[in-house]
Amino acid sequence: MASLVDRVRVADGRSQVYGTQYWTHDGVYEPRPIEDLERLDVRRAEVGLAPQADYDRTMRDLYE
Repeated sequence: MASLVDRVRVADGRSQVYGTQYWTHDGVYEPRPIEDLERLDVRRAEVGLAPQADYDRTMRDLYE
């Protein structure tokens, strides 16, 4: 569900909530803009997702 929320928000031109959507921007593979970064891991934990640092490592390992 978190991925769907983020995907819809990104498609609407808004920042994502859970940090699930990535892109290549200026030659760097990175998450699309994320709302309220200070509370990101709290939001992720509330919906059963791993911390962003773990997810980021996985995404970069898969796609870089």
